[in-house]
Amino acid sequence: MSEPTHLTAGTISLPRLAGWEDRTVLTMVGPSADGAQPNVVVTREQLCGSMGLGGFSSGWVQKLADQIPVTETRPVEHIHVSGAPAHLRVVEWEAAGLRLRQLVALTTIDGSGYAVVCTVPSSRFDALEADLRAMIEGVQIVADLATDASTS
Repeated sequence: MSEPTHLTAGTISLPRLAGWEDRTVLTMVGPSADGAQPNVVVTREQLCGSMGLGGFSSGWVQKLADQIPVTETRPVEHIHVSGAPAHLRVVEWEAAGLRLRQLVALTTIDGSGYAVVCTVPSSRFDALEADLRAMIEGVQIVADLATDASTS
């Protein structure tokens, strides 16, 4: 049997408790290397009515910087994720003695903010960057299903 070409989380449903909000997270991990396991985490969160891509993108980096010392290593790139305008950012930080680098695609679709966060040891970033960019290009977001799931 061949490996699936896409990881889909559309088979899980759970009741939402009053006052709780959906912060969907999808995670994929790669083989361990240089003391860390490369991973891709996709998150979704509802945005306030007036927040657009710029606010979500800069706020995402600021929230990370509030938790750990982080450095943006390149200028923001303007790309598309699932047909929507997006920002691509590269950030680097250290945790537990490991230097990590993240390739992060941020987009807003139908009132939700999506972050596609690819984390790898800094020493492996150059070797994996093309594959990570290809994976980001292949992300498919079906916003009407995500919205339906968060309101039911």
